[in-house]
Amino acid sequence: MPDKRPDRKLRADAERNRRLLLDTAAQVLADKGLDVPISYIARAAGLGQGTVFRRFPSKESLVLAVVMDQLGALIELGDTLSADEPDPAEALRRFLSAGIQVVAENRGVCEAVYGSLGAGPELPAVYRRIVEIMHELVSRAQAAGSVRGDVTAEDLVLLQRGVAQAAAPLRESDPQLWRRYLDLLWDALRPAVADPLYGNAPTFAWEKMEIPAEAG
Repeated sequence: MPDKRPDRKLRADAERNRRLLLDTAAQVLADKGLDVPISYIARAAGLGQGTVFRRFPSKESLVLAVVMDQLGALIELGDTLSADEPDPAEALRRFLSAGIQVVAENRGVCEAVYGSLGAGPELPAVYRRIVEIMHELVSRAQAAGSVRGDVTAEDLVLLQRGVAQAAAPLRESDPQLWRRYLDLLWDALRPAVADPLYGNAPTFAWEKMEIPAEAG
């Protein structure tokens, strides 16, 4: 019987290189943004450009993989919080915090998600799942009396985006500034201090991450 161990070793090496590349690219993009060249990322990972391009045929495909990896981790956290966190308010706050952090502290992800990549065909299912999790967590927190009853998941997704973008210009001087605005947001969600909200909650075309034209 042929020895398949060399093949397994090659696959394991390839997966380690892919993981190293994604982790390194995430850190470089967080610090430098989308303008950083592939050669810089390859050097930072200790890999040759050829190795990078064998895994990812373009910088855009590498950036997309990093974004999908980061948002996939956010979804995994949300699923865990929905299943295992007994305190509905804590579950919602942690998911809000993680969703803001992944954008506010990563310049490259911020530029990609709110730039051309965010309007591409790859992310709609990811966005929809994030909103579904937000719906689940908001409903639990409202049922527990921890969050005002007139707020929706769509409201909170918009507010997450607003907090991340508000703190982005000061990322270099204070990368944790977004936490200040998360605290303000969380206080606004408390039922005890809630005044009636204006109008109706927004709806979204999540395929494009855009507010429908008639609502804009």
